[in-house]
Amino acid sequence: MNDKNPNSRGGTGNITGNSNQSKRDARIHDRAMRIAKAMETRKMTRMKDSEQGENKSWSSWRREQSLRECAKDDDGENIGPSTAVQKNQDDDNMNNDTSYTEENENMIETPFGEMELVVINQLVEAIRDGWHGTPPPHVPSQQQREVDTFFAEDADVHTDGHHMSVRRGLLYFHSISQLIEAEYEVHRTTNYTSGPEGERPCTFTEIQIGPKRTTEVLSHGVRYISHKKTGRKFVVVVGPNDYDGDPEMTIIGDRNEGKANELWKDMLRWFHRQGPLKGQVVDARWNFINHEDVDLDDVVLDHKLRTTLEINVFEFLKRMDELEKRGLAASRGILISGPPGTGKTLFCTSIMANREEATVIYITSEDIERPSDIANAYRLARNLSPSIVIIEDIDTLGGIDRTQVHGHPLLGELLNSLSGAESNSGVITIATSNFAHSLDAALRDRPGRFDLMVELGPPDKKLREHLLRSAISRMGIIADFNISDFAKRCDGYTGAWLVELMTQALLLNHHYLGINTSKSKQQTKKALELAAKRTERFTTELMEEAFKLVEARREFARQGMDNFQHDKFTQNSQALYG
Repeated sequence: MNDKNPNSRGGTGNITGNSNQSKRDARIHDRAMRIAKAMETRKMTRMKDSEQGENKSWSSWRREQSLRECAKDDDGENIGPSTAVQKNQDDDNMNNDTSYTEENENMIETPFGEMELVVINQLVEAIRDGWHGTPPPHVPSQQQREVDTFFAEDADVHTDGHHMSVRRGLLYFHSISQLIEAEYEVHRTTNYTSGPEGERPCTFTEIQIGPKRTTEVLSHGVRYISHKKTGRKFVVVVGPNDYDGDPEMTIIGDRNEGKANELWKDMLRWFHRQGPLKGQVVDARWNFINHEDVDLDDVVLDHKLRTTLEINVFEFLKRMDELEKRGLAASRGILISGPPGTGKTLFCTSIMANREEATVIYITSEDIERPSDIANAYRLARNLSPSIVIIEDIDTLGGIDRTQVHGHPLLGELLNSLSGAESNSGVITIATSNFAHSLDAALRDRPGRFDLMVELGPPDKKLREHLLRSAISRMGIIADFNISDFAKRCDGYTGAWLVELMTQALLLNHHYLGINTSKSKQQTKKALELAAKRTERFTTELMEEAFKLVEARREFARQGMDNFQHDKFTQNSQALYG
């Protein structure tokens, strides 16, 4: 959690705004005085140099008088007094420049040209007094006066502020409202303007507190409350931060009765024990996930594999307390690997639907923007335990072997979250991967991170036949073909490919019967009903054509597509669809 307490203005920051302004004015005053003192020192130095220059000029004048009486050049001829005087003055100017006058003594060269010292001093005074004007006597704002009045006269009022992201902040606003409603008496609810005086209406925002539940929460306002049992008083200020608009909560309390952040800690405990995320399925950004209602019986797996997974997930959840009492780790890591379409995601979805009271945090690469997001997700999982963290495609989150590629910025955070300084007691991690053999050794060969590795391969003939019959039953069609024969021919098909086979057969059947968008409007209702009845029967010929199309698609998926294969794939599609 990245909570901070910046010096705010208006809204939630009126309490500390005046003191910050006073400090700033004091700094400006000190700086102006230093400038004025430096200028005065410079003036005194120049005056001293000028006096020395006057003494030297008196000596030069005496020499000038002597030269006027007898001045000769190098050849012994008499020369004019003006020439001698000029020659002597030139010598003096070369040796010492003393040409300052009283007028240019008061002028200083600036980036804006020459300025009189008096003008500069006036400018400094204007900067000092004109930044906010001459600081007036401090007048408390309406909010500050009412806060001081709410507490006792000898109260040591102090604040505790927290700056949060939008989603987290709104959920915390809801939690503090629920805690106040349960344990506190609300004396007054109001909101203040950004100026020193005035009130305005409170703001309420609708937020989601469940997959299908929403509520309104106070998102900008001030509540004056006291505890129903102890009588301890707090002022809770919620609203947008003045700098970036993200939610901010400021709690004001009397230090004589304890720290103000004690109410914040009580709110967090309430949020983790009975808040809106407890027992739900959410992503790494705290958004609720509407998952499919998949029963465990819908996941067609080998009997041994299914039993192994059920023991290490659902049975482990029930035995966490017992394991901890016996000194064993109450955390578990399971890595499920296998080719695409073998049921990894479907099994994870069934866990979401059958989680009982556990909280599920579903993590994908789309939800992770920075390494700290992984640590935050596990921190949430520990606080909401018992919980299950599902990491979809862990190889996309930095799990790839470091000997094959350069180090991923998320790998270190991932390893530390799975098994670091902080215990994951009460947390089960389930990760899926299509390339388990390419994962980093620190993930594959480290019990405590992943204690169990399960490989899901394509189903055998018996499971394929079961999957086909299940699909036919769900679709409500009549199978006028040999299901066992097609199950045998579909060797190597995953569950996803078998579903695609039945989908292609349904589309071909509709195509041949002429039921499509362009023709349906021209057919009578009776004709459509008759055609719909015919679609309930899948013949062997229909399944053969669907099988041929799917096989071409699988060949393309396995080997890629060069020009010849592309032409062949196009010809097959045209032959099937016309």
